[in-house]
Amino acid sequence: PTNWEDFAPTNRWAMFDAEINTQTSGTSPLTVTVAPGICNALALFELVGTTATITMTDGAGGPTVYTATVSLETSSVADWYQYFFEPFSQRGTLVLTDLPPYAAGRITVSITGTGTQKIGALVVGTLYNLGGTQYGATAGIRDYSKKQTDETTGVVTLVPGKYSKRLRAKLILEPGAVDVVQTLLTALRATAVVWIGDDSGTYQATTVLGFYRDFELDIAYPGASYYSLDIEGLT
Repeated sequence: PTNWEDFAPTNRWAMFDAEINTQTSGTSPLTVTVAPGICNALALFELVGTTATITMTDGAGGPTVYTATVSLETSSVADWYQYFFEPFSQRGTLVLTDLPPYAAGRITVSITGTGTQKIGALVVGTLYNLGGTQYGATAGIRDYSKKQTDETTGVVTLVPGKYSKRLRAKLILEPGAVDVVQTLLTALRATAVVWIGDDSGTYQATTVLGFYRDFELDIAYPGASYYSLDIEGLT
């Protein structure tokens, strides 16, 4: 402690730290292989690249049991002007929930494209279904950038900083699942996990790596109960 300070992760380990804004970067292809044990889901955050390829083998050098290639291009082109002059729209979040569970599985993630490729966070784990997300969910960010005003000139200086995502959602579930979900949520207190508000990929903003600030159970009807979740993302 006298001579050293925990300043930041090295480039190799930046995608595995407790922050999303720290990114592992490299030239194409940016490739990483992990051996997580049994898991069935993978999430990537703060991606920079053109294509993501995820491959799983049964053991080191074993047969391929899963592969998926996903385009990270999400531009919506409506006319020729947009085709030639609008900037590239980057897909920053990718979630896969159909990985086969292999105890000796090796998962390889490869990001390709032009320039520098980046991964902000790589998370693997077990997927749990808490319930169906209801319409009315809200998603946004909390900005930690600095806004400083010069008292003499009145000039405002904006200094970009880190940010964290926010998600508020209401889930519907059958009464028989309430105790299971209650136990799981209680066990996950003060724990960072990936919350997937929409598993179709339509609303990427509802996928957050973070923790819940609180949750509340509403036993609304004999055949349906609701959970309200307030999620705070990691920076």
